[in-house]
Amino acid sequence: MPRTAIAVWVTDVISDANIPKVQIICNSKLGINDIAISKVGGETALKERWNQAPCEVEVLLHS
Repeated sequence: MPRTAIAVWVTDVISDANIPKVQIICNSKLGINDIAISKVGGETALKERWNQAPCEVEVLLHS
């Protein structure tokens, strides 16, 4: 994927997800483990955010 296409895709994803702060690290020496760890960190933060809503709110939103 060309760099411009990646930038457009990232911008779309960030806009759709209402992510308040994004830091982009450009490093050609990133390994597959670095990427895997960053994904786990992001998923953990997202789950913590989901769990901030009281159970009652979840019931109303998903019933």
